[in-house]
Amino acid sequence: GDTVGMGARYFPVMKCYTCEGDAANFEITRRRTALYPNVEASNEPSPDFLYGLYDRQPQLTAKRVVYWLDAHAKGALPLPEEVKKITEVGTDFCVAIDDFQVPGRPYFAFDTYPPIQLNWQLIQPFLKAGRKYKIIYPKYEAHTSLHTHRVGWIVVAAGNWQLVPDGLQDLYEILDYEMSSS
Repeated sequence: GDTVGMGARYFPVMKCYTCEGDAANFEITRRRTALYPNVEASNEPSPDFLYGLYDRQPQLTAKRVVYWLDAHAKGALPLPEEVKKITEVGTDFCVAIDDFQVPGRPYFAFDTYPPIQLNWQLIQPFLKAGRKYKIIYPKYEAHTSLHTHRVGWIVVAAGNWQLVPDGLQDLYEILDYEMSSS
């Protein structure tokens, strides 16, 4: 609930959707976001939530949408299915995935669920074919959190996004990627 609460606070005119599959975590999220009328929280696994969200809000497929996938798992890892669903239905989106391996930068921690590692090889096969993507990784060495070690992330975007502010490009690895249709 912390991340969606922050988003709701900084962007009060934007609708924020979140889900928690675990009932106890959902209750925490519900309490933390109770003051934000722009938050809709659901107690269901994320793939079910995404499919239901598009059924309830089909107009989202035509809007610019930002997704924050906090890639933790209990049991089956939903991340590949989440990436597949988002890239299949959306046309103008930005997907940020936390706890992700940053290639060539071992000082960034990332999650593993042996034998699975949260990395490009895990999600790449699930990107919709025939589309161009912008891929961004951090390449800074600064420690950006007072509370935890450096944690890796990736951004996968499709559409026309200015993802890195002018003057900060040296801090990020910015790649163009086209998923072939074959």
